[in-house]
Parts: sequence; structure tokens; C-alpha cells
Amino acid sequence: MIKRWLTNLGLLVLIAGIVAFLYLRPEPEQDGPEVHEISDLKLADISRVQIEFPTRAPVSFEKVDGY
Repeated sequence: MIKRWLTNLGLLVLIAGIVAFLYLRPEPEQDGPEVHEISDLKLADISRVQIEFPTRAPVSFEKVDGY
């Protein structure tokens, strides 16, 4: 009967060690927010952008004199 108690105690110590390791490990450093490219176009190549929403009026942006 003592052998069962020692086995259970050993498993409890193992589980406690795993929990302590997972809880106390340092978090990986994040350099900043992730950036997702939408298009391969450069900003200088774009002269007009139009956004159409399903439930709202479309919005358009256009360069005037390079601005």
C-alpha cells in the first residue's frame, strides 16, 4: 500500500513541476504588431482608391496635384 502512495506522490510532484514550468516560463517577446500586405503596388503608383461598402455609400479618394 505504501508503494501506491509513493507512486501517486511521485506523479503529483511531476504534475506540479510541469504546471510550475508552464506558469513561470518567460513569454516570447513580440517586436510589434503583425503586418499583412494587401497589395504589391507602391503608394506612389496609386492615383485613386474607391471603397464600396455593402450597406453604405461608396467612398473614393483621389490624388490632386500629387497629394
